[in-house]
Amino acid sequence: MEFFKAPEQWPPQAPSPEPEPKPWHGPPLRTLPGHLAETLLLAHTDRVAIAVSAFAVYPTGFTFALETVPRRYSPREWAGLDHFGFGHGIGEQHQGGLPPELLRFGVEFADGSRATSLDMLNRRHQDPDAVPSAPVLWSMGGGGGGGRWSHNVWVWPLPPAGPLTFACEWPALEIPLTRRDIDGELLRQAANRSRLLWDDPGEPPPAPSARR
Repeated sequence: MEFFKAPEQWPPQAPSPEPEPKPWHGPPLRTLPGHLAETLLLAHTDRVAIAVSAFAVYPTGFTFALETVPRRYSPREWAGLDHFGFGHGIGEQHQGGLPPELLRFGVEFADGSRATSLDMLNRRHQDPDAVPSAPVLWSMGGGGGGGRWSHNVWVWPLPPAGPLTFACEWPALEIPLTRRDIDGELLRQAANRSRLLWDDPGEPPPAPSARR
């Protein structure tokens, strides 16, 4: 007599369709980006440099990496700084102000519209499916340590032709508001080099039991 008996099989069910991400949430699916070999040095002090690099451009927007490069690697020295602009230190003790440890960054399109890392803080309390006012910055994560950090950011939509401004400010490191421009037309040209791999998601793979 068997001690362990396999459970009865549930009747197969058709999988429910999975929702596709909204355009402002991140890069479009099934698409390879066009790349832009540009690096903008936003700030360069005796202690740290901040740069924007690794542009990957899609028909609906682009990603970039915000990088902090320390002069001296020291996890202890950098432990109290907010490299990603998460705003953990923003609270009642600041009475609506911004702590100096908070790195602030953002973009400005040629038409004057802006998106900043502070918008990402406000978005915590908003409906993620509601169409936001453009442009939008969306965090895509990152990592690092000891002062060397890289933060990947999605910008929606593509900027118009004209200057695209990147700005940063970090009072704790004596970095005032600093701006650097890139031609938005360069990103639009890179978007033309993106490649759609599939027009649709295709059929889902067979269920595990059907693959046996």
